[in-house]
Amino acid sequence: MIDLNVTTIAGRLTRDPQISQTPSGTSVANVTLAVNRRWRDQSGIHREETAFVPVVFFGRPAEWPADCKKGTPLLVSGRLKTESWNKDELLLSKLMLVAEHVEFMERSQTQAEPNHSHVHGN
Repeated sequence: MIDLNVTTIAGRLTRDPQISQTPSGTSVANVTLAVNRRWRDQSGIHREETAFVPVVFFGRPAEWPADCKKGTPLLVSGRLKTESWNKDELLLSKLMLVAEHVEFMERSQTQAEPNHSHVHGN
């Protein structure tokens, strides 16, 4: 069996990116994307749920454009990673997306097609 760890999501930033640098000078950006799922249930009622996905960018993708703020739509692909830590004698963990590719999408008022700005990881 072959393992494959590739994920692509599209959503909106829930807050402005938190940008920092590693001791070696690599840029790091942490964001959360709100990813919506919409469907119609068996009785025909429209439903919606939102997943909040933590995403981390390293290197060039972490060098955000100045106008990339809360609410900005993004298309992100990368790999899933579990981060674990101990707190008060409890083992906690969270699943996050380590971004390897990002497209900054802009929506015009007359068109739902994305205006892409591609950035690839290092």
